[in-house]
Amino acid sequence: VASYYAAPMLLAAREANPTRRPLLCAVSSFGGVTYLFATAYGVGKAATDRLIRDLQVELGPLGVDCVSLWPGIVLTEEVQRKIREDPAMLEEVAGGQDLESAAESPLLTGRVVAQLAAEEKYRKPPYVTAPGLTGRLCIVAETAHDLQLRDGGMEGSVAREVYAPQHRRSDLWAS
Repeated sequence: VASYYAAPMLLAAREANPTRRPLLCAVSSFGGVTYLFATAYGVGKAATDRLIRDLQVELGPLGVDCVSLWPGIVLTEEVQRKIREDPAMLEEVAGGQDLESAAESPLLTGRVVAQLAAEEKYRKPPYVTAPGLTGRLCIVAETAHDLQLRDGGMEGSVAREVYAPQHRRSDLWAS
């Protein structure tokens, strides 16, 4: 539904400034290619990835780039609640890692999107894969690493305490 309404606005933006390619992003996950949480979750994520590929076929030639984002485990309020109340549910997903130190903050995906939107060169070859990012998957942590972006948050927030630059995690930031 959102893409239905967004597409005309993105095309209008392209028409208003033909030198810029607007960016349409959708949040998906590896749950689209493997079982995660529930059948409906996986089907929805697989459909999101397919939607982006198909939109790229239709909108790409008109000057709009489309990317499916795959964040890792995001330390949202809901995930923090599940860590406290039902840690076994998340243990398999995390592969035994401590989620409070391995998960991403909600800010990281936004920072990646902002950089991809601001710099079209990151959406083109040879970035990430030979054909570039458009119509494909963008793994948030890998892209953040490549773009030298850091996770973090506002002073006093959990994201700041866990994800500020001084808390660089080797699992996400190793070269």
